[in-house]
Amino acid sequence: MESRNYEWRDDCWPELIHQLRLAGRERDTTSRMAKCEKQVEERFKARYLCPCALYDVVLYTILTGRLEEAAERADYWLTNGDSYYWLHVDPLFSALRDQPQYSELLARNAA
Repeated sequence: MESRNYEWRDDCWPELIHQLRLAGRERDTTSRMAKCEKQVEERFKARYLCPCALYDVVLYTILTGRLEEAAERADYWLTNGDSYYWLHVDPLFSALRDQPQYSELLARNAA
């Protein structure tokens, strides 16, 4: 990525942040989470995101530990017409499995 001048080290990439945390490299995610807050959170509040980017909002919210809010945002994401074909096996999304609407969200995504 660096050979292509892609600044991945500070990129808001929820899946990579999750993997780094699993690998015990929480410290390496600080700048990424700050970038996500600016890039995702602020745009979400302004509703300045295309539906295809809303899934990253859901994942970022899960990474912050705000699971109830993440489930609400997942509802918003699906309501706006997007879906993800691997949602039912996404390890990050599965953090919502204890939320009451989890099964419904999976069913709506599948539909």
